[in-house]
Amino acid sequence: MKKMLIAALFLTSLASGGGVCAQETAEQPAPVWRMVYYRIKPGQAQAFWNDFRVNGAAIFSMAKEEGILADFMLFSNPYKAAPDEWDALLMLKYNNWAGLDDIEARAGEFYLEHYGAEKLQTLEAEREAMRDVLSNRAVRGVPLP
Repeated sequence: MKKMLIAALFLTSLASGGGVCAQETAEQPAPVWRMVYYRIKPGQAQAFWNDFRVNGAAIFSMAKEEGILADFMLFSNPYKAAPDEWDALLMLKYNNWAGLDDIEARAGEFYLEHYGAEKLQTLEAEREAMRDVLSNRAVRGVPLP
């Protein structure tokens, strides 16, 4: 009985404080993460991971050095519950929402510097042969007191 009462109080506090928490955090600075989920096509795992090791790391490091990215991480999903789940997750950390302003133009400069104009023309087709983008989202961190 005591455990049920504690659980009920906890759930009530979560339900009643949600609006206040959301209002307060809107004013507080917090990082924004862009999350890109990939499904690697059959037989393309080695090419996919190698592309990230060689090219992705170089480009994201350049963006980090320039202050465009705060950080970047790449995750694998070795325990998929279903075959159509994601295989890899790329997370790009920006200091705030403003970090996403004109991101395509700014990122394009790094891609051009790394690959060159000629290679950029065929790059997307090569990547589409390796993987599918399942989802591309942006989430904001919520600072806790």
